[in-house]
Amino acid sequence: MPNFRIMRNKLVATFIVYAFFTTVVFSQHKRITDPVKSFISKIDFNPLVNQKIYKLNNDFNNDGLQDIALSCSDNWGNAGGKWLFYFQNKGGSFTYYDKIDLMSTSAYTILKENEKTPVLLVYNRYNCCSGILAYYSFAKKGFKLSNKKEVGNEKSTDVNQVSNLLNAAFAKGEKGVYYSADLRCLRNKKNDCWTKE
Repeated sequence: MPNFRIMRNKLVATFIVYAFFTTVVFSQHKRITDPVKSFISKIDFNPLVNQKIYKLNNDFNNDGLQDIALSCSDNWGNAGGKWLFYFQNKGGSFTYYDKIDLMSTSAYTILKENEKTPVLLVYNRYNCCSGILAYYSFAKKGFKLSNKKEVGNEKSTDVNQVSNLLNAAFAKGEKGVYYSADLRCLRNKKNDCWTKE
């Protein structure tokens, strides 16, 4: 004879686990009216430090809508930092997509030849004259590294050589428009905080 109490407890446990993961997935893909407001609400404000917010605007996923990527100076080093990408929906809201490390001026959307599928090309440097070109495809669950190429030489000091290689790689891409703003200004809800870089 089946033990209905055990069966009931297993069913309840299964439902709780399902509800938890459903909530996590939903929270990651919920629609956001204002990505900037959502982003800065999660940053610990320090009045003693000049905290900068960085923004990239571009149609990253090639759907005809302007998307946005955001970063904060708190997590930056000499070669950039972590950026969070939000894709715009048809109704004007945004959905968080994924995060990635990149330099502020090196995010280019490049379309694959004879296809409508875009590729995000970013450059992450080691030093002045070397780094990695990383090619990311847009998978359903986030960025997927599809290819990477070494650029320059760590022992080299020829900046022009690296610049020429990058210019050639980025030639087919569309560069995002880059802005910066003080976190203090954004927290005070002023409209003229952003400066185009």
